[in-house]
Amino acid sequence: MRAALLAATAILLATRPCGAAKSDEPPELPVPVELPDSPHPKVQWTLTLDVGGGLATREVSPREIEGVFHMAGHSMMLFGRKKANYWGAGLSLDAGTWNFDSFVGGVGLAVLAPIGSYTPLVMEAWPHYLYEGREHSGGFTVRMWWGIHTRNYINSHVTVIGMYVQASRSFGARDSERWVVILGLDFSMILPLLPVTALASLIFK
Repeated sequence: MRAALLAATAILLATRPCGAAKSDEPPELPVPVELPDSPHPKVQWTLTLDVGGGLATREVSPREIEGVFHMAGHSMMLFGRKKANYWGAGLSLDAGTWNFDSFVGGVGLAVLAPIGSYTPLVMEAWPHYLYEGREHSGGFTVRMWWGIHTRNYINSHVTVIGMYVQASRSFGARDSERWVVILGLDFSMILPLLPVTALASLIFK
């Protein structure tokens, strides 16, 4: 019986796969994957609607002060924001109207200061073009924005909502020379569509 057991053991050892033999070499460790330091995309842009009101002073004699309603489309393209608490700088574009009887727009520069990780302060300035009453004129605009502005790690578009104050000085035709100061609300154009898309998803799911 003992001889039979020894013979069976010898047969098993002889037929054991070579890969099953215990190796003295240490196992190979997986190669670590080095992730990029900054997430993509590197450019962040917004597309918002400005709605506000303020006062305008006309450089006529006697000086007139009148109310102004402001509505505009606004966009910012910011570079350098690797994280939400990083500074950013880039371009700003504005196109809108005062009291629905004029067109005013321009392209300029924007700087984002991360005073809060998700509530930064954005300062902008641009030369503007004004068309009103069949007259053309120019000027400059400065704008300060504060609100919720996160860092999107998935795509380039950023959803924002905040408040803005801007001051514009126009030159040119006599009736167009004025200061305009506006306070208003700025929000991403996609926000009003969210309830509609949510309702549609419930209806058609």
